Amino acid sequence: MTQLRVNRATLWIGSDVYQLRTIARVRSLVSEPDRAGVTRAIGRAAAWLVGWLVLLCCAGQADAPTGVIVFASLIPLGLAAYSGWTAFRIATRATQYALVLETTGAPSAALVSTDGAMIDHLVGLIANAIENPPAREIVQNIDNRKLVFGDEINMKGDGIQIGKVVRGG
Repeated sequence: MTQLRVNRATLWIGSDVYQLRTIARVRSLVSEPDRAGVTRAIGRAAAWLVGWLVLLCCAGQADAPTGVIVFASLIPLGLAAYSGWTAFRIATRATQYALVLETTGAPSAALVSTDGAMIDHLVGLIANAIENPPAREIVQNIDNRKLVFGDEINMKGDGIQIGKVVRGG
């Protein structure tokens, strides 16, 4: 559980503090999982299975020993299983919503969640606090979160994942 607190001058998200007067923009971003990646992963799994069937036919024609056929089958079956697992992971990945604070410095995602309504509510709360600082401190308890506090870049493409995590300055 993390607390978001807003008072007349500051915004607290967990233990990070932002001066309200330095926040230039607050917004939410949506990150959808790569649903087309499911189709690509299933296609790769099907290709490995077809390759395995071709291997079995060729091995049967050449009267290869059973041990060699079993050993040679491990590679395409393992790769097909891995492609199927990748398809499952992509299909079950949830949409992520980020609360992005742009200060006089660089923008940073302060909070990432699967609850888009909560992120939109927090954007409105912070925007209202910038315009009209509250007389009393506002406290929101936040569940279902992934705190970021700084740069977090994850680029994904065709089964390869490249990541860069920079915390602080």
